[in-house]
Parts: sequence; structure tokens; C-alpha cells
Amino acid sequence: MIGDWYTRNHTALRTTLDNGKDLGIPDGVLINGKGPYQYNATLVPSGIEYNQIDVDPGKTYRIRVHNVGISTSLNFRIQNHNLKAGRNRGSLHTTNKLHQF
Repeated sequence: MIGDWYTRNHTALRTTLDNGKDLGIPDGVLINGKGPYQYNATLVPSGIEYNQIDVDPGKTYRIRVHNVGISTSLNFRIQNHNLKAGRNRGSLHTTNKLHQF
């Protein structure tokens, strides 16, 4: 599961929405509820556990990705790898090689 992550707590986010305002760009992305990776020491404090998937070269892996973000459309990619999407929104479709989905 991938989702957007905000440094503000849920009551601050709710107040923003109740006032008719947009939440803005998220501060990061969570994968399986972990993370974000410390891409910026100012925004992301050290010591946060993040997700890492170890793979073996030459093997094929099936990864199920669900976007559980509250306001953001998230793309998923694995750097320097082609991906094949087997289903999109629960529907089978012609398999295409993709760089991201």
C-alpha cells in the first residue's frame, strides 16, 4: 500500500479541509505504513523505519500496489526496470510493458 504522508496531525488536516482549503503537496509517501525514506533531513527526521524489498537478479516478482492516499495520485516505479500491469482497478487488460503506473 502506498499513501501520502503529512507532517501535520489529523486534526490540523481536518481543520484545513473544513475551511475549504486544499491539503497541498504531501510531505512524503508511505509504503506499507512505513517511511518515508529520509530524502530531505529538514523535512524528514532521522530514525524513521522505511520499507525495503530485497530481490534477486533475473527473478520475476509480483507486487500488488494499492494507492491509499487521501488526496494525491501516486505513480509507482522501480528505477531502471520495466513493469507489467496485470490488472488496473480490478479489471484485466492487455498486458503492456510500463515504466511506471
